[in-house]
Amino acid sequence: MDFLYQIDLFLFKLINQATANSAFDWFFPAITDQHLNKWFSISVVVIVFSCLIYKFKKKGVLYFLFLILTVSASDFSGAKVKRIVNRPRPFQILETQAIKRSPASTNTSFYSNHATNNFAFATYISFIFPEAKLVLFSFASLIAYSRVYNGVHYPTDVLAGAFIGILWGFLFHYLLIKLFSVIQRRTT
Repeated sequence: MDFLYQIDLFLFKLINQATANSAFDWFFPAITDQHLNKWFSISVVVIVFSCLIYKFKKKGVLYFLFLILTVSASDFSGAKVKRIVNRPRPFQILETQAIKRSPASTNTSFYSNHATNNFAFATYISFIFPEAKLVLFSFASLIAYSRVYNGVHYPTDVLAGAFIGILWGFLFHYLLIKLFSVIQRRTT
């Protein structure tokens, strides 16, 4: 385990310190918490909801509700795991020599809810709008990278978060398809 931590620490320092520059110091803190910007959040909700209704008509409401369930389950489970694992954030550990560039809502690090929620969203929506996959996963990856760059997560925190988020996206899309299948069988 010490070997894995040393790799994690090396990668953390590489991202948090070695790649530091004034452009990144402005960009990554600015994008890391876009979900807290009410105009950004409202815009995303309206655009996604409108696209789902346009593509699926009444079924679009179910697609949207399952998206909400996807991100909610992702966020809820991440908060529970953080309390159980209770890993301190990098900026709280002296040996990391972390440069903290953005606030953190809790004092626990594993795993990154930002990464989990963004990858859950990207995965779920990519099933529905595959043409948006590159943009969605690029944005999720930038958010995950920003968490390490900003000094509030280790690389393993965001990698685990991304993996778990992808699982949540797959799961809820699968459940929705199963639900549609059951509804179709009952109506025929």
